[in-house]
Amino acid sequence: MSIQLQSDFPYNDEAGWSNFLSAHYFEHQKIIKAIQQKYFFASLDYPLLDIGDQKIWLFSHADMHQSISKIIGIGLSPDLDEVDFSKEDQFETWMQNHAALHDQIDLVLGL
Repeated sequence: MSIQLQSDFPYNDEAGWSNFLSAHYFEHQKIIKAIQQKYFFASLDYPLLDIGDQKIWLFSHADMHQSISKIIGIGLSPDLDEVDFSKEDQFETWMQNHAALHDQIDLVLGL
């Protein structure tokens, strides 16, 4: 399932955010598996299912995307660790940029 489909939920919708985190985790698992098979990298697994500390989660997630982008040759990914989710406009922009990046990764990996 495309991450785009799971990214379209109203701001401050806790159930939507929870569903997104689950779908997002499984999307990353598919990406990791595809990279392991195509590029023979052992692991890129980061703790993405539970946000816990938001700053650490954002940094880890952004770092993971930078690694993925380098491995598959799409250049730098957008800055995904500088966002204030308490601001709706920043949240919406982040979700759009993030979904577009996942679409690009899926295209390159044939997912």
